[in-house]
Amino acid sequence: MRHWQGLPGLIRFVLLQMLVGFGLAALAVLGLLAADPGDARALLLGAAGHWWPAALLWGFLGLTFGAVQFGVAVALLAEPPPRPPLRGRGIPGLSACAAASTRCARDRSR
Repeated sequence: MRHWQGLPGLIRFVLLQMLVGFGLAALAVLGLLAADPGDARALLLGAAGHWWPAALLWGFLGLTFGAVQFGVAVALLAEPPPRPPLRGRGIPGLSACAAASTRCARDRSR
């Protein structure tokens, strides 16, 4: 835990998002291996007698999901745009048209 606290904030942010991406990639690869569409499990785990293709799939999916997770997290950091200032007397719900028609009605009664 102390290793994380010593890192700069931006590095911690990137590493956390990549960790989430690689976790999602692990779930995706495990789901692919469990579902076994078109004998994908036999192809990935039995290719030349080792598991390297499955590890490569996890690695590249981890990079992809991590980059997407990082992009979404950066997009969610944006602050909402400031609200425009209220016009006129600042009475909520009173539109400019209602204020103008009231002024016109008062002027005609004079």
